[in-house]
Amino acid sequence: MDFETFARRSEEILDEIPDEYLAGITGVEAHELREDHPHLGGLYTLGVCASDDLRLMADPEDTTSRIHLYHGSFAAVAKRDPSFDWEAELRETILHEIRHHIEDRAGLPDLRREDELALALARFRAGEDLPDGWYRLGEPFEDHAWSIEDDLFVELHVRPAELEALRGETVEVLLDGDVLEVEMPEDLRPGEFLSYPGEGLTGPTNATGDLHLRVL
Repeated sequence: MDFETFARRSEEILDEIPDEYLAGITGVEAHELREDHPHLGGLYTLGVCASDDLRLMADPEDTTSRIHLYHGSFAAVAKRDPSFDWEAELRETILHEIRHHIEDRAGLPDLRREDELALALARFRAGEDLPDGWYRLGEPFEDHAWSIEDDLFVELHVRPAELEALRGETVEVLLDGDVLEVEMPEDLRPGEFLSYPGEGLTGPTNATGDLHLRVL
């Protein structure tokens, strides 16, 4: 999708949304640039909902917002994903930013929390340091298990002697009624994560997340 079409469809999609959801939103603005994440390579910001600077200058107490969309970021994601649906992603991004606006005005943190967890998950996958137990802010799945997007984080609590016995062994992990056999490394250390690609949860698009075990 070229930039002119992108900008036009952005305004058309916003016009299709009922007015009651747009209270305080002054419009949508398309930008040609690519907005890279400041810390994680390959992660791009598709859109943001920010205070309308012009309105804010006139009234510091103003709570209006303007949606900003980055065509370059969309293009970067589309380049690496042949199945990228410009129209669907554009609509989803606009709705996402409207929800940010509504929740921010109402003082509700749910979507911000979801975004922060998604970012923390991306940082985890990139091998960055995170606060201990950060994944426990995810959705409770079972005892000592939490889901973030389609990834599943599971804590295995064992005594020191049991930890020693696990090293180099194949163990069975029971999750949601299913048994998964996993290999424990010889140099297993308490507190480290063991990740198993494709063994997490199946999402709405039938994509499967990863399983992350942490022996404590």
